[in-house]
This record gives sequence, C-alpha cells and structure tokens, in this order.
Amino acid sequence: MRKYLWIGGNLDNYLKKEIVLNNGKILSSYISQTNIIEGIERNSDIVFDSINSIRLDFFPKYKKLNIKRHVWSHKDCSFDVSVGYLNIKYLAIYLKTLSLVKEAKNWAKINKCNEVVIFVFGLHSPYLKAALKIKKIIKNVELIVVHPDLPLFMDGSPSLVKRILKKIDWFQIKKMNFKVDKHILYSKHMADYLQLDEKKWIVMEGSINFSDVGPVIKDKPTTKIIVMYSGVIGKMYGIMNLVEAIISLGSGYELWLYGGG
Repeated sequence: MRKYLWIGGNLDNYLKKEIVLNNGKILSSYISQTNIIEGIERNSDIVFDSINSIRLDFFPKYKKLNIKRHVWSHKDCSFDVSVGYLNIKYLAIYLKTLSLVKEAKNWAKINKCNEVVIFVFGLHSPYLKAALKIKKIIKNVELIVVHPDLPLFMDGSPSLVKRILKKIDWFQIKKMNFKVDKHILYSKHMADYLQLDEKKWIVMEGSINFSDVGPVIKDKPTTKIIVMYSGVIGKMYGIMNLVEAIISLGSGYELWLYGGG
C-alpha cells in the first residue's frame, strides 16, 4: 500500500481562527499548500496525512506562549496534526523541531510496512528533519520538496544573532537537501542556486483555487504593462525591491499589490 504524507503548514479552520485571534497572520503559504493538497486529492485517489506546525511571531507579539497540539481530519481517513511547543524567542525553533520529529517517528511506526511518498513544503530545517526521521524508519520512501522560496532571502534586515543562526541553519539544510529525491520549484533559477540535477526538478509557477476567484471586473483599457504581486506585503519578502524596480522602469509600467501587511 502507498501512503502520502504532507509535512508543512496545512491548517484547518480552527487553527486559522486561532492565528487571527492571537495577532497572527494567515500567510499565503498556507493557502498555497491547501491548493496543492486539494488539487491532487480532487484529481486522483490520493489522500494525504499531514504533520504541521504554525509559523508565528514569538511571544508576546503573538499572544499565546503555549501552542497546543491539535488533531483533525481534513478528509475521510486522513490524519492531520499541528504540533505543540512553547513559543519562546529563538528556542521555539528547537522545541518545534522536537515535536515534529516525535510526530514523524510515531507516524512512521504505524506506516512502516507501506511504501511512502513525503511532500515537504519549503526548505525549512524542522520539516526536513521530520521527513528524514521517517526515511530512517521506513525503507521505501520518496522525498519531494516544494520550494516556494529560499530561506536565506526571507528576511530583509535580520539582526546579527539572526544572521548567525540563519547561516548555521543553511549549512544544515544544504546537507539534508542532498537526501531529497525530487524538487518542485517556483522558479527555474532556484535549480542553479541549489545546484540540482536537471532530472530531479520541475517548475510549478504557483497555484490557484477557482472557488476563491471573485467576479471579473472590467477595467479601462491601458497600454501599460501590469505587474501583479499577490501575497503578504512586507519588507522581508522584498516588496521594496519590487517597488523600486518598477519605478526605475518608467511610466509604462504599473504595479498591482494584493495582500495583507
């Protein structure tokens, strides 16, 4: 029997409400993951289990210190869990990793007789460590990583401590990345940066859920070239670089921004 596991941030409505109520953000990455999972499940007989963690600001910016474990089922026969941990600055990443690895180990013990395909969303070291724990327990595992972005470029102006931690983390990620079987990239240029074998990657340029599409509004005709950005609007995502680039191109371009932030 073949089992499919998603490791990332697949959240249910309860968790999304919790995030908003406690001063968190519903990131575009959560929506992307839902789109991918639902798209695959609607067009195949695949049903994902999922092991997840929420990406949050540290306490007290995010109002809750104790992030509780939450279990649900997004589809009949699926097992979905979001891990619990203490949301303490810098220490949270370590505690989150321990919880993810523990859940992965338990899942692997239950499914050790199956052939397993694991999808990991993003080069996030806690997710990769959880996936590689399963690879140690189960012999027949294919590990696929979806790359929406590269961790080194995810913070516009990190502090000295954060820069040091990110470099250490990136060193670990590069070692773990060699154990990944296949890659789904949001841009072909990622393959060059990560030095990937051309036979091991494909490009998926985002996703859309047609149930989220509103009515089409016809705008006035324009001769300008329109560039649209959809996602979280924040410096850490390079928005200012995008704005400055469009300004430098002159009056023949318009930049449309959609998202919170």
